Amino acid sequence: MQHCEALEQRIRESASLAGQLLQTALREALAPPAGAAVAAEAEPAPRPHRAFAPGQQLPMEGW
Repeated sequence: MQHCEALEQRIRESASLAGQLLQTALREALAPPAGAAVAAEAEPAPRPHRAFAPGQQLPMEGW
């Protein structure tokens, strides 16, 4: 009988630990990325300068 009670106690402890692990995993999965707050406050990077106008073709002379 003691063996059954010890086994039942271990099962309850395992279930409790599994629940805690699930809560931790969900909390971490749903948390925003570590640098998200810092990135949102930073200024956006300037747009790159266009070397050519839209539709402009490169001259192929001399190739």
